[in-house]
Amino acid sequence: MTGIELFTAPRLVELLGSGDESAVVFALAMALGWTVVALGSAATGRVTRLSGGQARAGAVLRLVHGASALLMAVVGGPAALVAGYLAGQFVHGTANVVHYALVHRLVDGSRRATILSAHSLAARGGGTVAAVGLGALASGAGPAAALAVAALLLAAGAPLYRAAGRAVAAA
Repeated sequence: MTGIELFTAPRLVELLGSGDESAVVFALAMALGWTVVALGSAATGRVTRLSGGQARAGAVLRLVHGASALLMAVVGGPAALVAGYLAGQFVHGTANVVHYALVHRLVDGSRRATILSAHSLAARGGGTVAAVGLGALASGAGPAAALAVAALLLAAGAPLYRAAGRAVAAA
């Protein structure tokens, strides 16, 4: 998510050629994006049922989230970039619900607060490392390259959801 959050606006500047125009487009996309996140959250039950369970949904959503970031990296126009951004926001809303549902199923109540705190710290640390690394990459190769690497990082977590599903089944 760090890559999407950091490099959508610079990618729009690349595509539109105007900082002022891209700021307006990005502001509207972000405003709509929060609604789309909520719609994604609301669709979680249906997505989970269609994909065959939480673990499979988590894996598929990681891949789709990566694909949306990759779309943002390779598109040639602002409309497609915004479409990729909104698709990623929908998936983000859905994936978070699935993710935390699996965490809650895997960790008993006596340790859940500790695990969620450690999870939050790990996410912040990972976001910081990603921001530095992707920022350095974007400085040399541009925001599209940073978005492409972010896409790979998002998709790389997919197998972990399958492992979590096996752990839930074994419990």
